[in-house]
Amino acid sequence: MAIPTSTTSISNWNAMYTEIINPNNGRIGNFPILIGTELNSEAFVYSTISVLAAFFLVGMIKGKIVKKSMMRSGINTLIIGGIAAIVAYVVGYGLNFLVS
Repeated sequence: MAIPTSTTSISNWNAMYTEIINPNNGRIGNFPILIGTELNSEAFVYSTISVLAAFFLVGMIKGKIVKKSMMRSGINTLIIGGIAAIVAYVVGYGLNFLVS
């Protein structure tokens, strides 16, 4: 697929890219469970590592598309995604007490 050059086309392409790529981060996190890893702390570690790697890879791809430093873009996306994942985990952990 050719990368568009006009600003409107780039915005539309980025929106499509985000919708297609980002939902896969959730599937990547479940991958250790899908391949048969037992539900224990080891599966959590594998899941965490695979999600962080996916965030970094998505950031690197984004950096290539917008013609910025791939490494810096990957690290930036990794940090933002990591913070969002930590917040989601803490909120889920806190809500667990409300439900039980």
